[in-house]
Amino acid sequence: MKTRKVVASAVAAATLGMGGLAVAATNPLAGAGAEEPPPPGGPPGRERHRPGEVLTSALDGLVAKGTLTRAQADAVVGAVKAEVGERPDMGGHRHGHRRHADRRQVVATAAKAIGISPEDLAAALGDGKSIADVATANDVDPASVVKALVDAGTARVDAAVKAGRLKAEQAAGIKERLPEMAERIVEHKEPSR
Repeated sequence: MKTRKVVASAVAAATLGMGGLAVAATNPLAGAGAEEPPPPGGPPGRERHRPGEVLTSALDGLVAKGTLTRAQADAVVGAVKAEVGERPDMGGHRHGHRRHADRRQVVATAAKAIGISPEDLAAALGDGKSIADVATANDVDPASVVKALVDAGTARVDAAVKAGRLKAEQAAGIKERLPEMAERIVEHKEPSR
């Protein structure tokens, strides 16, 4: 019974952790706030791990303690890989690079909706303004910028479904959250640099 609980806990933790990575990697508006990407080595005091390394390390520790057998640990890893699947869209890039690319795409989409250059919008965001502030200053309704971001996000989600990177159920959940996410992005303010 204890072994079942440990295996169930490991599967749940790994699935949630790797599932979060999957959502972050496919989320059309992920990391779109004006925040800076983490430093190259990750946040201070934290090591960078490739997906799956943390799970493997934790399971190896449980095998060493005798809590799990090697066969049980291997079964957990296999089950998590089968559930999460391979991540062809990650392309070997670190998550921070993906987030930075997403941020640039959001800035470009918002700038186009406002009628200014992405560079001008990025500069305003760096000065502590929100996308809504910039839109209003340019006589553009912030709701139209939200709509542009939702439309762009919907197109990305649809493309991910067509390419087989997302299931229809996942896409429906993401699309449902897009308006709220886009509104938060448009209203978000960072401290001035």
